[in-house]
Amino acid sequence: MTSEVKSLTFHVSAKTDFKGFLETENGKTLMDKWNQAYKISRFIFWGSVGLVIALILFYWFTEGFFSGLLMGFLFGAIAFAVNWIVDKYVAHHQNKYYDTRWDYGIKTAEALSRVLGTSYYSFYVGEIFFYSGQMSALLGVESGKVMVYQKENIKEVTLEHRHLGSTSNSTSTSKHSGSATAWTNSYATYSGKTKTKTTTHTVEHYQWCLDIYSNIVEFPKFSLVFRDNEEDIAKQIYAVVKP
Repeated sequence: MTSEVKSLTFHVSAKTDFKGFLETENGKTLMDKWNQAYKISRFIFWGSVGLVIALILFYWFTEGFFSGLLMGFLFGAIAFAVNWIVDKYVAHHQNKYYDTRWDYGIKTAEALSRVLGTSYYSFYVGEIFFYSGQMSALLGVESGKVMVYQKENIKEVTLEHRHLGSTSNSTSTSKHSGSATAWTNSYATYSGKTKTKTTTHTVEHYQWCLDIYSNIVEFPKFSLVFRDNEEDIAKQIYAVVKP
C-alpha cells in the first residue's frame, strides 16, 4: 500500500518547471510583507487601545469625569481612523498575495494540465482541480503538492446542493389617514389612523459540494466547494469524474 500511495502523490516540480508558490522568492517575499503588515496592525491596535484608556484616566483624574469622557471620544475617533488606514494597508498586502498566487497558479495549471492531459478548474483559495475520464488530481498551489486519483481508485462521486442558511431583512411603509389642525403658536393636533405594512425579504444561501471517494485508506476523499452560481462547472466536473 505504501508504494501505491507514493505513486498517487508527487510534487509539481517533478513534471513541470514550476514549484510551490511559497517555495518561490516572490511568494516568500509577499507572504513576509503580509505577515509584517499584520503584526504592525496588531501592535498599533493594542497600542492605541492602551493609549486611549490611559488618556481617559489622565483627564478624568486631572480635569474631571466629563473631560475624560470628552477626550475619550476624541482620541477614540482618532484611533479608529488610524486603525482603519492600517487595516487598508494590511488588506492591500493580503490581496496582492492572493492575486499573485492566483496568476502563478493559472500558469502552473496550464503547464501541468498539458502533461496530465486533463482539463482544470482553479479555486481562489489556492487549489486547482484537474480532471478527465481517466483521473482526478488536486494541486495545492502554495505547497506544490499534487494528489492523484486514477479512475480505478474512485469508488463514488457525489454532488450536493447544500443549504447554508438564510438571511432576512424587513422594510416598513406607513399610510396615514385623518385630519390635522395647527395654530400659529406651533401647537398642532392630529387625529386619524395609521396603517403600517411590513415586508420581509428572505434570501436562501446555497453552495455546491462535490465529494470524490477513493479506495485509498490514507486519502479517502477530497472535496470541492463551488458557489451557488457555479452550478454549471460543478455538474460538468461531476459528469466527467463519476465512475
